[in-house]
Amino acid sequence: MRKTGRVFTRIALAAAMTAATVAVATPAQAHPTVNGPHCDAGAGFYSCIIGISGAVQPIDIKWFVNGRHQPAFDDSSHISGNCGIGSSFGLRVRVTDASNVPVERSRSVHCPIIIP
Repeated sequence: MRKTGRVFTRIALAAAMTAATVAVATPAQAHPTVNGPHCDAGAGFYSCIIGISGAVQPIDIKWFVNGRHQPAFDDSSHISGNCGIGSSFGLRVRVTDASNVPVERSRSVHCPIIIP
């Protein structure tokens, strides 16, 4: 009986350690969810916003226009600026949180003559 008790104790201890390891590892493996960018454009002006959920501080946001990093927009969930009427450009945002797993979203923005 005593040997069986030790076996069960060891199994229970191993199971508890495994559960603790999984519980600690799961948050570190999670990464943020990024919605957007959602943009409005017209009359030579654009405005874009992203939504971020499930992120753990610190959060790093980097914006790119036509593949070029735009440091003035960094760490903001909302950006805006001028655009050439009738032109289009590529917009990309990269969000990284404490998990250190970057999440990127992109879209093409068209600047029509009038605001839709």
